[in-house]
Amino acid sequence: MRLARAALGAGVSAAILFLPRAGMACAVCTAGRDDESNAAFLVSTIFLSLLPLVALGTFVYVLWRRFQKLEQSREGSSHSPRLSPQGAAAAEPSGAGS
Repeated sequence: MRLARAALGAGVSAAILFLPRAGMACAVCTAGRDDESNAAFLVSTIFLSLLPLVALGTFVYVLWRRFQKLEQSREGSSHSPRLSPQGAAAAEPSGAGS
């Protein structure tokens, strides 16, 4: 068992040392590609890395603004004098009820 592990390790090490061109044949390796492809991979990686952060930030901002507006409307309604239902009906313009 120990001899098999040693042989496997030696084989993998030899493959890494003596077959560097095999790494360039990999579909996702960018070492052998031109600069345009490298730039495209870099830009898309940055975009896909930032997209979740921007989405989460937008969600938090929208919630924060909504809570601010609700808080302002509560403050505005708590400071205004309360009208009875008759007073509220009397405060409406004459043409708004019909």
